[in-house]
Amino acid sequence: MKNYRLLAGKPDFSILAAALALAIIGLIFVYSSSFAIALGEFGDVNYFFFRQLGALFIGGIAMVIAMNFDYHRLRVMSPLLMLVALLSLTAVLFIGNDAYGARRWIGLGPLPPFQPSEFAKLALIIYISAWLASNRRDLTSFTVGFMPFIVAVVTCCKTNECSTGSPRLPAPSSRAASSSGS
Repeated sequence: MKNYRLLAGKPDFSILAAALALAIIGLIFVYSSSFAIALGEFGDVNYFFFRQLGALFIGGIAMVIAMNFDYHRLRVMSPLLMLVALLSLTAVLFIGNDAYGARRWIGLGPLPPFQPSEFAKLALIIYISAWLASNRRDLTSFTVGFMPFIVAVVTCCKTNECSTGSPRLPAPSSRAASSSGS
């Protein structure tokens, strides 16, 4: 059997080009939609542009790290990631910052605040993918192939600060992963 896995340092250039194009378009959108506000509020038309450029730089570093990370290790880490996600979703109810009548953020001192629901979406997708990969034979059963996803998605939604947008990513992603069988 031949291994078709790309080697570390050999990216899929079409995906890389698409990500770069989206990042550049995003920079243009940020500049064109915020230069007047930036000039009025901060006295610099490039204020938001440079903030976005800094975030893009940090994202680029994270992308290089992720490209060289063996994603197979996520299978072992998935229960821990899910536990951290559920604990942080619960913690936001007690130590979260109030904003517009809801607690969705956890303040981290001098760092930007952390929104647990965003981490929970990623953790749930990783957890469901790892679970599917380890239980391929039992996917045709209703109790083994369908119920764990419903329980996981409902649990995350219930502890997800009553946000209606947060369940939108894990639910279709879990359906896609379930139908692909990988």
